[in-house]
Amino acid sequence: MKKLISCLLSLLISFIGFLYIKGPADVYASTKGTIDACGMTVGYEYSDSYFAVASSKYQNPLADISLIASVTSCDADTATEFYKALGFKDIPINDAFYDNSTSDKIGLVLARKEAVLNGEKVNIIAMTVRGVNYGIEWADNFNVGDSGNHQGFSTNSKRALEFIEEYYRTYNLSGQHNKVWVQGYSRGGAIAYMTARLIVENGLVRTQDNLFVYTFNAPNGVIDEWNCSCVYNCVNTMDLIQRTAPASWGFKKYGTIMVFGDPSLTKTLTDPDLSSEGPLYPEQDFYVRKLDFSAIMNGGSLFGTEYDEQYNIIKFYTVFFDFFTSELNDPLDSKRIKKSLDPVPSLTNRETYCKYYQTGMMYMFELIFGDQSVELSEDGTAFGEMGLVMGYILSDFVTDCYDPEQTYANTIATFETIYPASVDEKRLLSLFMFVGKLFRADAGASSALGLAVSDCPMMATLFGNAEYIAANHMYNVLLAWIRNDDASTYYEIDVGFKTELTGNVPVLSGESVKKEGFAATLSCKYDSSEWIFKGWYDADGNLVSESGEITVAADKDMIFYAEFEEAPKPTETEPAEEITESSGAEKTTGTSVEKTDNETEERDLKPLFIGIGGAAALSGIAAAVIVIIKKRKK
Repeated sequence: MKKLISCLLSLLISFIGFLYIKGPADVYASTKGTIDACGMTVGYEYSDSYFAVASSKYQNPLADISLIASVTSCDADTATEFYKALGFKDIPINDAFYDNSTSDKIGLVLARKEAVLNGEKVNIIAMTVRGVNYGIEWADNFNVGDSGNHQGFSTNSKRALEFIEEYYRTYNLSGQHNKVWVQGYSRGGAIAYMTARLIVENGLVRTQDNLFVYTFNAPNGVIDEWNCSCVYNCVNTMDLIQRTAPASWGFKKYGTIMVFGDPSLTKTLTDPDLSSEGPLYPEQDFYVRKLDFSAIMNGGSLFGTEYDEQYNIIKFYTVFFDFFTSELNDPLDSKRIKKSLDPVPSLTNRETYCKYYQTGMMYMFELIFGDQSVELSEDGTAFGEMGLVMGYILSDFVTDCYDPEQTYANTIATFETIYPASVDEKRLLSLFMFVGKLFRADAGASSALGLAVSDCPMMATLFGNAEYIAANHMYNVLLAWIRNDDASTYYEIDVGFKTELTGNVPVLSGESVKKEGFAATLSCKYDSSEWIFKGWYDADGNLVSESGEITVAADKDMIFYAEFEEAPKPTETEPAEEITESSGAEKTTGTSVEKTDNETEERDLKPLFIGIGGAAALSGIAAAVIVIIKKRKK
C-alpha cells in the first residue's frame, strides 16, 4: 500500500513539474452580445484571438467587430458600455468629443485590456476615431487645403497621436508589448489610417504586425506613399464618399482596399439591423434627372422628373467626377463677362477649389449640420434641410449670377433672421459661387456626357437620386455586405522576383487580398539605367505579360514573378535615364508589401527555470520521504 502511495506521489510531483515547465496555456477571452448604436440594434462577437496573428492577415470577423466599434462612438455612454462588455477598462474620451462649436476637431475613445497571446502577456489598446453623429464636424471633410495631404484629416490625426501618447504615459505602457487596434468609419476612417502611420513612426508598437487598423467607407486623404501591411479599408464600391477627395487630384488611401458591394444584388442583401425589417436600399431605379421648377408648383420635387435613360450607379460616379473636375464651357460666365466680371474657374484641380470654393463648401455644411433650433414655420420645421438651403442660394444665383458687387441683401437678411449668429458674407459668397458652378446648365458638355439637354445638369441627377446614393454610405449597409461575404472567396495575390537581384532593387506592388471577381493590378517601379524589365511570370514559370503593369482576375491564390536583367552601362557621354514607373500606377487601390514580421520575440524563461527547479526540489523531497518510509519498515 505504501509503495502504491509512493508511486502516486511521484507521478503527482512529476505532473506538477511538467505544468511549470510547459508554462500557462493560451486562453483567449471572447464574448457575444447585442448593442444599440445610432438607431441600429446589432449582435456582435469578439475574441482576443483576433490579435494573436500578424495584422498583415485580413480577418473578416475583426472587420465586423471593428465596424460596430466605430458606430458605438455615436455617444460616450454607448462607446463606454461597448468596450466594458468586451472586457476593456480605463476608457477616456477626449474633450473634443463633446464640443460641437467648430468643425476643426475630432472625437476619440481609448480603452485597454490585458491578454495572453501565444504564451505572452500583451496589452490590447483600442482607439475609436468618431465618424458618426458628430454634427458640424462633418464640414471638415471639405477642408482639403491647396497642397500636401488633406489638411483637416492631417491636423486631426496629429491630435489623435497626442491623445494616445498621453494614454501611454498615464498607464506606463511604453516599452511593453502592445497591440494597438484602431477603427474608424467615414471621416473617422481617413483620420484612422493617417494616425496609423504616426503610431508606427513614433514607436508606439514594435512592428506593423502589432497594429490592426480597419476603416469603413473612408474618404481619400493622402497623396504621399506609405508601404503598410496593417491597414484595411473596407469600402462599398457603390458609395460616393469613399471616392472623395477626387483621385484626379492625386488623393488615395494608405493600405489595402477591401471592396464590397454589387449593384445587381442590392435587393437581396440581408439587413443585419435587428430593429428594422425594411429593405436596405430604397425601392427605386437610378434615373438621369433634370431641374423642373414647374414640378414644385404641383407639389413635386425640383429634382424629381426622370428621363428614360437609366444609370448604373458606378457609371454615374465616373461621369460625375469627370464633370466635376473638367474644364467645361459655362454660359453663365458669359453673363459675368457682360457685367465686366471675371469668369469663375472650373474645379479642375484642388488649388482652384481651395482658393474659390472651399470656404463656401465648409460653410454650407456647417449651416446644415450645425446645432440650430430656430423654427421657420408654424409646424415647427427647423432650418437645415438641403432643399431650403439650395432654394435661397439658387434664387440669388439666378438673379445676381454671383456678382460680388451685389450684397445679396434678401438672402443675407433671411439668414440673419434664421440664425442667431451673424452671417459671414464672404463665406456665403463663396457658397453662392460653388453651388452656381455645380448647377450650371452646360448643354455642350452635357451632350458629350450623355445628359443631352440644358435643363438636366449633373447635380439634378445627384440630388434626384440622393436617397439611393446616401444609402450606400450607411454603416448598416456595409456591415451587411461584410456579413454576407464568404471569406473563402478572398485570395492572396502576391508578387516577387524571378531571379534574385542586388543593388538598387526595383519596387514591386500588387494587391495582397482581392475578392473573387474583382481584378488585381500589379506594377513595378525601377531605374531603367540599371534594369531592363523582361516580363511577369506565373508560379509555373510561364510568361504572362511583358508589360510593366498588368491586371489579373482574382479567382485563386496566385503569385507572380517579375524578371529583370541588368541594363548595359551607359558610356560617359550617355546620361543615365530617370526612374521609370509603369503607367496608371496612381490608380492602384492597395499595396502589397513585404511582410514586416521580422522580429524574434524572446519569451520570458523565468517560468521555465522555476518549473525545473520546483520539479527537482519536489522530486528530492519525494525521494527522501520514500527512504524514510523504507527505513521505518525495516
